[in-house]
Amino acid sequence: MRLLPEQFILKKKDVLQIIESVLNKQQENIPNLIKFMPAKFKEVYESMTPAEKSRLEAQASLTVLNTPYQVKNFWESRDLRGVNERVYFEKQNKNAQQINESQGREGFISIEKVAEHQRGYSNEYISALKRRAQN
Repeated sequence: MRLLPEQFILKKKDVLQIIESVLNKQQENIPNLIKFMPAKFKEVYESMTPAEKSRLEAQASLTVLNTPYQVKNFWESRDLRGVNERVYFEKQNKNAQQINESQGREGFISIEKVAEHQRGYSNEYISALKRRAQN
């Protein structure tokens, strides 16, 4: 029995069914801890180090996480202050490095000059205003 080329043509319904089965298979591989994760914890989870993620997954393996409610309760009962503080200080250090590494034609620009630029007026201008006020 030989197959004719017409028999290889898939209908739209068949193609959609194949796509849905592949997508559903991918959803099966995602752990409930991540699949049902509340939106407010997604940014925290993405900023975690691999060690922090594995510790969290170890805690999750000791808990029944079958429903979105159970997962929400799990996430809300975790102490994520350490992760939040680390992320906060990393952002602060990154911002500080950007200010300290400002370069001009003559080299390093002092923090005072950067602050003056952000403020919009210089220390000399303030000094001149003080002298005028005294006279």
